[in-house]
This record gives sequence, structure tokens and C-alpha cells, in this order.
Amino acid sequence: MTWATVEDVLHITRKAVDADLVAVAGASIEPHAGRVYDLDADRIGARDRHHLKAATAWQAAWLADQPGYTARHNAQQIDQDGASVTYKRTGDGSGAGHAITLAPLAARALKNLSWKRSRSTRRHPMPDHDSTLRGIAPWRPMGRP
Repeated sequence: MTWATVEDVLHITRKAVDADLVAVAGASIEPHAGRVYDLDADRIGARDRHHLKAATAWQAAWLADQPGYTARHNAQQIDQDGASVTYKRTGDGSGAGHAITLAPLAARALKNLSWKRSRSTRRHPMPDHDSTLRGIAPWRPMGRP
């Protein structure tokens, strides 16, 4: 079992694939997601399951057009006979350059997972209700009494 079915892939991507390819896609999504279907499927919410299904579907559709997928390596740069290849980093902060192993739309779906989002909160630097509790005068713009 995996996060998506053959029918899910067809519905989401409009591309027909077989069950073996969906299994490979699911196995290749798990390390990027940090969740394993057999262990975590019942422990995560519907929204995260939706994003994992989409990521697996896009990965399966992409894999169908990726010959030699399992033999690829993540090179920073290759120079040979005047030709140069440098694989693009993903920019997701993980330091992983997975542009050659992960479908672009799968990568985007994975960024929507609840445990991949930023955990920072937005707060005004000195809201009035906090400042009075700390014994500091409430914030006022400069030049006003």
C-alpha cells in the first residue's frame, strides 16, 4: 500500500500508470515526507493525507518519463568534453538537492505538509496588552505625547 492508488494518479494527473510504478513513487516520497505509509497512515490528518496522495500521484506520473531513475546521482557539477551539468538545489532549506529525484509538483505538495511548514508565529513587536504586563509603557509612534 502507498499514499495513492493507480486510480488516484489517473484522476489527479490524467496519466495512466501501473501499480508497480505507484509503489516506486510511494517509496520515493516517503523519505522526502518523513512518514511511512504502513506506520503513519492512521496517525495523520486528512489534509496531510491529501497532500501525500497528490505528491505520490505526481511522482508516479513523472517517474513514467524518467528512464534510469534508480541509477541517478546527485552531482553538484559534471564537466565532460565541453558540456557541463550542475543539478539545481531545491531551496527548501533541507540542503537536499533532490531536483533530479523528485517531481516538481510532488515537491510542491510536500511543502504543504503540516510538519514541513514554518512554526514561527506573527506578533506585533510590542502589543499594548503585553507591554503593560511587563511594566513598560504602551508603544506609541514617535512625536506624539
